[in-house]
Amino acid sequence: MGTLPSQPSTALPSLLTNEVARMDAEHLSHLHDATVHSIRYGTDDAAGRDLRVSLTCSSESAFPSWTGRDLTFVARDVLALRHLMWSTANVEQLNFVSTGISEEARLQLRLDKKRSRHAAGEELTIVFHSGSSIELICREYGVTEDEQIGRVSNAAPVTHCDGVT
Repeated sequence: MGTLPSQPSTALPSLLTNEVARMDAEHLSHLHDATVHSIRYGTDDAAGRDLRVSLTCSSESAFPSWTGRDLTFVARDVLALRHLMWSTANVEQLNFVSTGISEEARLQLRLDKKRSRHAAGEELTIVFHSGSSIELICREYGVTEDEQIGRVSNAAPVTHCDGVT
């Protein structure tokens, strides 16, 4: 898909409730500094696996129609996914989303080509301010209005592994 343009395109897909608006690679840069509320890997669809990242776009987004808006980034029919998660004391923020995956991921996925269908698709890397990252191959990706999936209120009690709240 190439490199991201320096100027945002005005041809952003419209956001429709419960529908995913397909994105071009140039739109990925507009998710920079979005606050991340949840990351959900869905396995409940027989048609394929989905990755959903619920977020609030930055108030300084370069794309005015996304400024401060609650959106869900969706990767549909995920064929392969690597997630490295680092803990953070602060609210997690999205640093950038880019097309392509690392050479390390590419080498690891070559091992699976003989026994799976993990060969062809859209390659994406999602990097967060904490240093966490997700590398994936999916059939398509886009955004939809936030579905409130996995949104956690700051007022909710936290249950620890030992059962203490």
